[in-house]
Amino acid sequence: MNLSNKKKHELDNLIINISKKLSNVEYVQDVLGSNATDYKCSSVAVSYPALCILFSELQLNFQQSKFDEYAHKYLEKVNNYLGQNNIYDISLFDGLCGVGFAANCMSDNGKRYQTL
Repeated sequence: MNLSNKKKHELDNLIINISKKLSNVEYVQDVLGSNATDYKCSSVAVSYPALCILFSELQLNFQQSKFDEYAHKYLEKVNNYLGQNNIYDISLFDGLCGVGFAANCMSDNGKRYQTL
């Protein structure tokens, strides 16, 4: 797909603006709380680990932004949740493997999150 520089710039701005909105933890909690869907804090399918993966990928493409800090903020929330609750589900989409996968995506080729 060949896009003009103007279209690429517009698309980049759209991605950044939506991502900045998603970086607001309170906003995301309100959206998740208002949704009738039951969600787990550790779910890659519908919760914070998915945002960790999204922000880690955005950091690779928009290095001037602070997307890795946003990802870290959400991983802290997941880590606090796991510390306060007994999670025995090891599934990829709703369990501990998904959290590990998100941390691996954020790890900068294994340089970070080695003790998580």
